[in-house]
Amino acid sequence: MIIVLPSVKSLAEPLLPLLLLAGISLLIALRRSERARRRPLFAALAAVVLIWIVSTQACARLIGYTLELPPEPEVASPEVIAVPSGGASRSADPALDVLSTSTGARVAAAVVWWHANPSARLIMTGADRLPGRTSARTLEIMRDEAILRGVPRARIEVETRSLTTREHPLGLLFLPGITPATRVGLVTSAWHMRRALREFRRYFTTVIPHGVPPAETTPLTIGDFLPSADGLRGSTMRIEEWIGIGWYSVRARWA
Repeated sequence: MIIVLPSVKSLAEPLLPLLLLAGISLLIALRRSERARRRPLFAALAAVVLIWIVSTQACARLIGYTLELPPEPEVASPEVIAVPSGGASRSADPALDVLSTSTGARVAAAVVWWHANPSARLIMTGADRLPGRTSARTLEIMRDEAILRGVPRARIEVETRSLTTREHPLGLLFLPGITPATRVGLVTSAWHMRRALREFRRYFTTVIPHGVPPAETTPLTIGDFLPSADGLRGSTMRIEEWIGIGWYSVRARWA
């Protein structure tokens, strides 16, 4: 049996020593405290353990699996390929702005699909919400990335009216030539497809899902069970996705 040891980067994560220190301190306090005072210490220790679990890549991957939908057969060729924005990393110099990992993966997958369906309109959808204003910067970077990957600029459109997953299909309907009968191909992250597909199918008769599989396809290692900032970010993002699904369901029921 081969044991894969954690990397130096995993051991250097600041969350690891902080949680270890908190856990050890609480265990020492539990041992020295009186029985009547142990309940809050047990609660604090449980919180540390929970934070440890949620901060691991293993937990992020597990939550991601619960969000993924089974693949569907491609019933028809898309007339429109919609790519919801997943955000970008901003800097003081706009020329240094870069797409987030999930957004970049969506664009790459959409371009590959477009090359198989070059008559389709490739549409980047969803502006950024900034304090006091909106911005199309992420959509512009998505368009530039698609052009670099071989899509003619004339085949790419930018939809800036929508801001949320719930608004993306409505934003498409404001574009000329798009109706509820338009066959829409939807490209988004596998963990986001459940919520996005539900919203698009509220407005379009034919929606063809094209989920971007997660990058974490390698077997789990010991390092994946150690807390890290990336693990916490991934788990938080996927937990927020389940919260969004629940909230959208409530709104749809009471709308």
